[in-house]
Amino acid sequence: MKDWNSQGSLVGTLCRLLAVFTLLLVAFGANAEGGDGICAGLYVKSGAMQGTSSCFATAWGNSPINMGNHYCVNEPSRITNWYGNATRRHERR
Repeated sequence: MKDWNSQGSLVGTLCRLLAVFTLLLVAFGANAEGGDGICAGLYVKSGAMQGTSSCFATAWGNSPINMGNHYCVNEPSRITNWYGNATRRHERR
């Protein structure tokens, strides 16, 4: 039988821990997008038009919801930011 508790196994264990830590960092960083790219497309598909008075209600009420994009409707600040950016752009002109 081999002796698995030799000095070499300590270095191997440390290497494995470093590899696991690195993979976890990469995995958590893989979905770093805030969702604005996903939500903006849904708001447009829902019929909401930036700059109109009914923009918020249309985006909130007509956007399709599933497990991957539920935050687009459940966080009203996203909708406000989306249609508010267009209003600010028109005011600068």
